[in-house]
Parts: sequence; C-alpha cells; structure tokens
Amino acid sequence: MTPSHSPRRRGFTLIELLITVTVIIILLGATYTLASRAIDGDRVSGAARQVRSMLEGGRDRAIFATKKSNSSRPHGVRLIEDPNRPGTCSELIFVGVPEPIDLPGDVNLTNGTFAPDNVGRWTELFQNGTLGRRQIDDTGGEAALQARYFATIDFDNRNAVTPLVVEIEFAAGANPTFDATAGQSPPDRSTLTPISYLVTMSIGRLSSLLGTSTNGTARPRFEPTAISDEPPRRLPRNVVIDLSAMYLYSTDVEILPESWRRARVVDGNAGGVPTIATTPTDATSVAINNRRDDRITVTDQLDILFSSRGTVTGDLGGTGILMLPLVDVRDLDAGFDFATTALNTTNPTPQVVPLGATADRERRGDERIVCVATQTGVTFSAAVNPSDANNDGIRDDPFSLAERGRQTR
Repeated sequence: MTPSHSPRRRGFTLIELLITVTVIIILLGATYTLASRAIDGDRVSGAARQVRSMLEGGRDRAIFATKKSNSSRPHGVRLIEDPNRPGTCSELIFVGVPEPIDLPGDVNLTNGTFAPDNVGRWTELFQNGTLGRRQIDDTGGEAALQARYFATIDFDNRNAVTPLVVEIEFAAGANPTFDATAGQSPPDRSTLTPISYLVTMSIGRLSSLLGTSTNGTARPRFEPTAISDEPPRRLPRNVVIDLSAMYLYSTDVEILPESWRRARVVDGNAGGVPTIATTPTDATSVAINNRRDDRITVTDQLDILFSSRGTVTGDLGGTGILMLPLVDVRDLDAGFDFATTALNTTNPTPQVVPLGATADRERRGDERIVCVATQTGVTFSAAVNPSDANNDGIRDDPFSLAERGRQTR
C-alpha cells in the first residue's frame, strides 16, 4: 500500500513580501497625498462658505434692525486681525450700530466748540468705542503718526427745519502720537479722556445755520460695535484672510481699502519672513516686487457694513467689488506671498521661480476669494487666477477672475 502524501505548501519568498509591502506603501502614500490635498481644498472652500454666510447674515441683520427701530442702523461683519500673524484675519464677528439716543448740548459760536451737558456720558461713549471713529494723521511721518477721533452728530436747535449735521473732533487728550517704525500702536481709547470737542465747520457757517439759538439736542451717530450675544467665529484650522495680499496687488486698483489701513512702513521686512529674491520682467511685477518687504498695519475696525437696502454702506459703499483672499497659513509659513507660485530654496535667500525644474517648493494649499458687490450687497466666491504670462514667477493678476464676477463653488 502506497502511503499518501499531502501536497506541499508553498509560502511567499522574501522578495515577494518586499515587493508587496513596497507597493502598499506607495499606494498609501499616494492616497494620503490626494486625500490631504482634497481635505485642504475643502477646508479653504468651507472657510469661503463660512465668510459668505456671515456676510449674508450681517446683511439680513441690517435690513431687520432698520425695520425694527425705524431708523438707519447699519449692521455687518468685522474682520479681527490675528495678533500672532499680523496682516491676516482668522476670526470674524457680527457688529451693528447701537440705537441712537438724544444728548443735550450747546454749540459755542465764539470759539467753535461743542459743549455737552453730560460730559461723563460722552466720555463713557468715547472710551467704549461707541462714539468716535479713529483716523490716522500721517503728516508727521511714520515715526510720528497721530490718532485723531471724529464723530458726526445731528444737532436740533428747534429753529432749523431739519437737524444740522455737525462733525466734531475729540481734541488734545484723545490724539496722541505713536511711532509705527518702532512697532507702536495707537493707545487703547479706554485710557483716553477727551478734553474738548471742536466743531470742524467754520464759525461763520454755524452762525448762519443756527442763528442765536445755540442750545439744543445732539443725536450722535454711533460707531458699529460687536453684538454682545454673538461670539467671534473662527475660520477652519490653517485658513486665514490674507490682508497683505490685498495690499500687495493694490498697485493700480485699490484692493485693500484705504480706510482699513493704519500705517505702512516701507521695506520693513518684519515678522521673520525672509526676503525673497526675484527678477521681475514687467512693470506690474516690478511694482508688486517693490511691496514685498513693506510692513502694513491695519485698523481695529475692519468693518463691512450693510444698509437697510442691503447694499454696502460707510467707507466701502459704492467702491465696486470688495475681494477677500483666503489662503493656507502653511504656504505663508513656507515663505510664499500671494504673488508667488514656486520657490527655489537651495540658496540662503529663497528665489522666486516659475513652476518647473528649478522649483523645489510649490504652494501646497488651495485658495479662494470671497467677493462682495458693494452696490448690491451680493456675495460670491471666485477662484484665483494663477497665470504668469511673463514666466517670471509672479502671478499677473490673481484677482482678475473675481473682478469679472467669475463665480466658483
């Protein structure tokens, strides 16, 4: 009887195992890269949807608040600058103009001042930011900037058919100087006390409008303040609104609103971002390249306000399309600005280069531009135009698609 033998089992060789593991690692790496890029892109797109949602919410609040109080009360959204990353915003908050109140006061025609009856109340409203908009006077240069505060009041002295619109300045004690070149900021207004209120209108003009009756009721036009029951909303992780990008391309068209700027220090090269070498080949690229090392500081009232009709009002009203670029902070940390698509970092000074063989670092994150049509209040998202016709490593006009109203998801 012939003994039976079970078939011999054949295992995997070491080479087969190594090949299998290598293929799995390659597939996992490719999958992770694709998934990571998809997640990053979705994060920026989600941030764009969040910004649009807040802007639309601010617009709805403006329409509702005006109907409720039967007076013009603009509402909107304030961008909050990231203290750890100047020139960018990572949080937004709803703001609105408070209900107006009447405050008695006198206009002194002999010296052109406004004398409120309740000085303590006016000081309180000034210090909490409800009354008085800040303007920066740069006539003394960047090292001696001056913070000045103005307010508009509707003054009714009972003689005029309609209240007289008067602009006043909070004088002396509320307009100290500060040195932007040394990184100084305007002092907190809560530490300031106005010592006089100067009427900016000429005394002759005031006399002709008010006559002899200088006593009346002043209704100040308040500044927008944060809505108390609405906390700031933070953008998704690693996504910010890049205000410096808006400044960088404000060469021919004003993309960063002038009212948002506080000061600009030329060739500041601050914040630890390395100087980037490049060889621009056209006038636009030269203008953009000259702004790379500028340090731009912005105000604490980056407001987008809507009127009762749903249109953008205030300093931004009727300015065309407001464009807010959203970027990945990891690109900023890597040394990219909004104009750059690729870098060669083999030299001590990173070199801006076109996409190609000499580039060893390309932009990683996705980008979007949230737009607000100021004349209608409509918001939409647009893609960034990456074209570089001159092949000098500087994007020609990333905002061009947004300017033409080309929408994207």
